[in-house]
Amino acid sequence: MEIPAEFIQEYQKIQHFCAGQEQCEFEVRMKLKKRGLPVEVIESIIQNLIRDKFIDNARYSESYIHDHIYIKRWGKLKIKAYLRSKYIPDNIFNASLDSIPEEIYLENLNYLFNRKKNEFSGKISDPKTKAKIFRYLASNGYESDLIFNLEF
Repeated sequence: MEIPAEFIQEYQKIQHFCAGQEQCEFEVRMKLKKRGLPVEVIESIIQNLIRDKFIDNARYSESYIHDHIYIKRWGKLKIKAYLRSKYIPDNIFNASLDSIPEEIYLENLNYLFNRKKNEFSGKISDPKTKAKIFRYLASNGYESDLIFNLEF
């Protein structure tokens, strides 16, 4: 689709925005809507950005998953929820989530568990403390069956 001449400068600005950091289609669409562009122009710009490889939801989700597993130590459930909030289809990010090495995933869970456990110095057998640790790990996106298998 052709971008109208009066919106070429907007297209170049959004290209620069996408080149600076990985963006998903939803984020770019919201940014363009905030600028008050007409819907037809937004769609045209989005299609051109996808064609020119400035936007790629698969690349975005892969990068997001990598960063949040290896840096922030998030669990799969929290990552899935975020990507779904950006309207990225499950089939795009499921392969990346499934390729996470299980040993890394369990190391992250154990790291967070031990870090939180050390905050409670000695009171770990208390049911309220166990519940707090469980909620903490669940809020980080870890599956309850994995949390239950931990040695409290």
